[in-house]
Amino acid sequence: MKSSTGRTGEGATKPAKKRNSTSTKKAPEVPPGLEHFHSKYPKPTYSYSSLITTAITESTQKQMTLNEIYEWVMERYPWYRTAINGWK
Repeated sequence: MKSSTGRTGEGATKPAKKRNSTSTKKAPEVPPGLEHFHSKYPKPTYSYSSLITTAITESTQKQMTLNEIYEWVMERYPWYRTAINGWK
């Protein structure tokens, strides 16, 4: 049997599962003792994509490795130096 999507075989008659838009992603594990850690530096209000774009456009060759981007961000925004590594 052929479905309306053109698929044949076993999965052809099963309806597609809908994604639950209200589902939450599991937060990364916080190391013990750091649950209430607050950096003395304010968190930048820039998005990651904005930080990456700025890093690359400010570089002399207009290209950077991922590690160079991490270093650039941590050098200019000290909050990321003390942030849990989940931001990387």
